[in-house]
Amino acid sequence: MNEGTRFGTVDDRGPGPQDKAGCPAAVAALLRDCLHIVFCAARFDPLRCGCGAHAGLSFVFNARRDVARDVRRTEDRRAYAGASLSTLFYDAYILSLVAHVPTTNRRLMAHDEDDFRIRPGKIRDRGGRLGAGRRIGGVCGRPASFIGEVHQAIRRAGGNPSRLAGTGRGSGRFNARGRGAAAARTLKDRSAWSRDGSSARTRSRRVAVKARVVKLNPRRGAVRGRQFVSAKAVDAHLRYLERDGVTRDGEKGQVYSAERDVEDGRAFLDRGHEDRHQFRFIVSAEDGVELADPRETTRDLMKQMEADLGTKLDWIAVDHHNTGHPHTHVLVRGITEDGKTLNIAGDYIAYGIRERASEIVTLELGRQTEQEVTRGLEREVDADRFTRLDRMLIAEQRGQEFTDLRPDKDMLATFRQNRALLIERARKLERMGLATEIETGRWMVSSRAEPTLRELGERGDIIKTMHRALEDHGLAEERGPGQYVMHRRTITEP
Repeated sequence: MNEGTRFGTVDDRGPGPQDKAGCPAAVAALLRDCLHIVFCAARFDPLRCGCGAHAGLSFVFNARRDVARDVRRTEDRRAYAGASLSTLFYDAYILSLVAHVPTTNRRLMAHDEDDFRIRPGKIRDRGGRLGAGRRIGGVCGRPASFIGEVHQAIRRAGGNPSRLAGTGRGSGRFNARGRGAAAARTLKDRSAWSRDGSSARTRSRRVAVKARVVKLNPRRGAVRGRQFVSAKAVDAHLRYLERDGVTRDGEKGQVYSAERDVEDGRAFLDRGHEDRHQFRFIVSAEDGVELADPRETTRDLMKQMEADLGTKLDWIAVDHHNTGHPHTHVLVRGITEDGKTLNIAGDYIAYGIRERASEIVTLELGRQTEQEVTRGLEREVDADRFTRLDRMLIAEQRGQEFTDLRPDKDMLATFRQNRALLIERARKLERMGLATEIETGRWMVSSRAEPTLRELGERGDIIKTMHRALEDHGLAEERGPGQYVMHRRTITEP
């Protein structure tokens, strides 16, 4: 306590017992909403509270349990304090009360130093600095507010403060209001299955689309960070697309566009060297080997995308046939036909392009019946890659400890129809050490299953590419699998 604190004695003489506010105890019924703060200079005998309970406290409040606070003795000469929104019931044992305590010091009267609650307020400016926020000599000075400093840091990192949640008009690259948002809303939740006139269930053709937005140049005045791709990296990617052994005949990849079968990829990169970003798509149809002309399929897809986005697109593409599934690499400039930055809605990139490609492939190859879908799954049972059956097993296990394939288990119609194939695939994974049957019909798929199977699939694609190249050069028999050795090892003759 401060040295200037004065103590007073309250007893039954004079006007009668009083609280700190000077109100007599006779009107205690009127004080149930008053704030009482009491300081005691010493420990007292057990006191009697208003409800008749006894406790070894310095003083007791007649209040609810969640409001009243007690102060217990910790040291003989320590001052104790307590506060409550209730009526204080006096007893003759209380000898000393604080006569005057400034109202500003009431917040210091907590009996527990750790009993506090942080109430953060608005971050204030650091005062008006001379020239703050002004551009002096072509260099922007420090912002005058904290939020201004945050926005400046975002711009220096190559970002856009208007893309922050709840701010601006959402003009970010993956914003919900980008081009194609209306088309994405109609395509996002569309089911691939339907019934024809004979009530037979059919499914549209499956197409996988991978997308990436490559940042090329920052905004004007922003610092070029690590997230931006250099011109050398862009050139290297084009060389990768045009490398040898990617066509059906094992030849060099050929770049084409909307109007030409032979396009100059270097000229395309030169046109977009000042663009802010570039879109890269990989489109792979499940039955791509059955397509008559992948180039025309790609051109039809890009025309549909132009209709959905409301602008002409400057793009090139390269077809690759060096994997188990033929696919097409598509590069699109991040600019509209009138020279503005092209911002595509995130939902359209994630769902719209895939659904449009599925429509085009289905139009050419027709819808698949359930029998065709089942035959396709049968070919995936023994595949050394990540398959749809694996995806179904992992999806069934998500949210629980195991995948339940017992016949009495309530499961989706797709799982029930392919239950036998799923069991065979689970046994295949068990032989590979990627799944365990904990009891009959219950399987636990390892978390390593997906990355391991994807790695095996990539390895298989590389081996197939090597075999195709050897066959094209007439070296398949000369360099048979029996002559393959590990790197840096020699062949041992039998």
